Amino acid sequence: VAGDSNWAEPLDAMIGRVLAADLALRLPKSQVLTDLNSLGVVPEVRIDTEIQRFEQGTEGLVLRAAVALRRGAETKPLKLEVIELKDEVDGSGTEAVVSAMNGLLGDLADRVASSLVSALAEPVAPLSGPAP
Repeated sequence: VAGDSNWAEPLDAMIGRVLAADLALRLPKSQVLTDLNSLGVVPEVRIDTEIQRFEQGTEGLVLRAAVALRRGAETKPLKLEVIELKDEVDGSGTEAVVSAMNGLLGDLADRVASSLVSALAEPVAPLSGPAP
């Protein structure tokens, strides 16, 4: 954000932690864990997120993320989408940019939670064999 500003933790870990906390608020009946946990838990649903862009540009603050929703250890995603969000920074300086970034992470959590609920509500085709 600024050459003389420092983050309290690595940015990728912080984004993962904040996004997981935001998702936990939006999915209160779920347990949300990050890859950084050491519990060895196999999740029922996995949300893989790749932040492709998260910066302030001429069009304001931009967050672009590729999101894949998967069941457990399956490799084929239930849903794969690229989400791009934009917002204006209200004010100037690092604090204003960080506040806007936090808002966009919350918006991303809204979209991911909605996609997850939608994907799980869709009927799942059998893996193989005839229907009973």
